[in-house]
Amino acid sequence: MLCLHCMNYCLILLQITETNECSSEPCLNEGECINRVNGFSCTCKAGFAGTYCETELPVLNDAPISEDASNTSITISWRAWDPDMDDGDPPILAYIPYYRMDASDEWISGPRILTNETLQFKADNLEVDTLYEFSVAVVREVENAEGPRSPSLKVKTLCNGFQTWQSQLMFN
Repeated sequence: MLCLHCMNYCLILLQITETNECSSEPCLNEGECINRVNGFSCTCKAGFAGTYCETELPVLNDAPISEDASNTSITISWRAWDPDMDDGDPPILAYIPYYRMDASDEWISGPRILTNETLQFKADNLEVDTLYEFSVAVVREVENAEGPRSPSLKVKTLCNGFQTWQSQLMFN
């Protein structure tokens, strides 16, 4: 700092040096570094989280299973995330089921289902005789971050109530 005295005023000159915090490439797994004043932040690629994008988010490698279908509802289930069969890093907090009409692009999320609850989801108020697609995402406990969705399952609602009744008779 340099102070110059001119007519009872002090002029302060500061030398500011800008440092590019991203020059050391601190973000991992193809994360994008954003330079900030006195720091940086990482924008992580899908499937990664953490300060440096160091954590691979968990993902189920298998599609959910169809448990039941009626003319207006479909019930799915899935197995628990397993480090020997699935990708990503534990610990696991919850699962989020998703569904959509097969032809649409918009996924609808179901409720967050904790790991100590039944790993099952029932989608209600669906359209009759319509193909739906289901998938499940895993939520990692530490960052409370949602991993990529699992492979999807396609299930069609039934045509009418008679088919539901007939199907139940055949399997009971």
